[in-house]
Amino acid sequence: MNSTIFLLSFLIPLALGLIEFKLDKKKADIVMLISALSSLALTSYGLAVFLGNRGIYHLVYIHSQGLGEVFGFVVDTMSVLMAFIVSLTALLILLYAIDYMSPTNKLNPVESGKGTFYGWMLILEGAVLGFLFSSSLLSFLVFAEVIAIATWGVIRYYKTPNARQAANKAFGFINLSMLFGLLLVVVFGLVKYHDTSLYALGQLSSKATLWVFLGVMLTAITMSSQFPLYSWLPDSTEAPVPASAFIHSIGAVEAGLFMMVRIVQFMNGIPKTAYYVIALLVVITQVMSIFYYPLQKDAKRLLAYSTIAQVGIMYVALLGAILGSAGGLQASVYQLFNHSLVKSLAFLVAGTFGFSFGTFDMKKIKGLRWILPGAAVGWFLALLGLAGVPPMGLFLSKANVIMTGTMAVRGASWIEWIPVLLVLVDATIFFMVAVLWMKSMLFGEPSYEKGKISPLMYAVLIVLIVVMTVSPFLTLHLTESIRFIGG
Repeated sequence: MNSTIFLLSFLIPLALGLIEFKLDKKKADIVMLISALSSLALTSYGLAVFLGNRGIYHLVYIHSQGLGEVFGFVVDTMSVLMAFIVSLTALLILLYAIDYMSPTNKLNPVESGKGTFYGWMLILEGAVLGFLFSSSLLSFLVFAEVIAIATWGVIRYYKTPNARQAANKAFGFINLSMLFGLLLVVVFGLVKYHDTSLYALGQLSSKATLWVFLGVMLTAITMSSQFPLYSWLPDSTEAPVPASAFIHSIGAVEAGLFMMVRIVQFMNGIPKTAYYVIALLVVITQVMSIFYYPLQKDAKRLLAYSTIAQVGIMYVALLGAILGSAGGLQASVYQLFNHSLVKSLAFLVAGTFGFSFGTFDMKKIKGLRWILPGAAVGWFLALLGLAGVPPMGLFLSKANVIMTGTMAVRGASWIEWIPVLLVLVDATIFFMVAVLWMKSMLFGEPSYEKGKISPLMYAVLIVLIVVMTVSPFLTLHLTESIRFIGG
């Protein structure tokens, strides 16, 4: 397997992202497009090559006697397919941003400074791509820190007091969790084993496995906005809409979940204590999200709590993997893929509200089907998609989670059924809330003059709708090849 393809896919956006800080307007747009298109071309080619030579490839680039594997790649179905989805979604979001980040935006007009925004976004894309291929906990730590810095940069972009506070909160929470979680695990690995490679995880004792799992878990659940350090994510919606779309669909949130999947994939015989810890946090997160849904009036914050719950469902699937079911790995990753696309669509449609009407307050928007019909269709599909209504992708992945979860806890106590049942409860409550908002927003006397968004923004929404419709049927078979690696 030629690793240069994947190396360049994340090095290019990291390098060009730094250049973007010196550019603005059309020059910034051009460099951004070069970067985003290059990453997509490389990950697309890499995916095509991988599908012709499927397997699990471990590529070590930097290794030392004292530190063990410092930097390397794991190239497999999970990393290659996720990298393709990240680069594709990033390109669409950045294309949308060309016209969204403009003086015609009624809520947040942008006269200058696009280069700074693109710079942080490209660095975030590059860090996520590097994170996906990482084959050691040390690499995870480095890329997670870059993700945290870039997330801070995009959240505070508007430089309002709320934006600055939200950015500092996200950065503080993620770094606090890394300090007491992933960093301690890396130090433990270096001091005791002189290695932090994922391949070394399968050789740990039962006690060491539990402590390493819990340490990584602390960082992972914070990045993926699970209880108790979840509140940074709803606050992060102070960021420009394209940044929110990235963070919630393919950014820090999904990276945290991905890291946890990798750990479970490589560990051998995880103690059941780990199962109960994750299950407790997921149950609290799910119940909390269910209560928050009806309280939201801001479209972006409603989507933020949806993200928290949807990632919680990914962790429900992962519970089955902790119990030894490879189907749990597959269901978790499949849910991740489907969520990333529909959540991108949801945020970009919500962005048209601020762009055209100057508000995200759903109570103020009436008659959307007449004043912005394209957005009305997108909002309808996005909310139904997030509710998991058939035949949407999240219906298939949630059904997969429920089936694999049911098989994993069959014969267990009633307590172990709670996370699985909450998947159904969450879908039901969100569907009810979504229907009420759609009835209120799509119909009724128009509350604004006819809105207008650019043809490019419309084109991005149409492409996302097509991709999110087709993708679940293309990725299902591929995710079924995901297996445990450690042991």
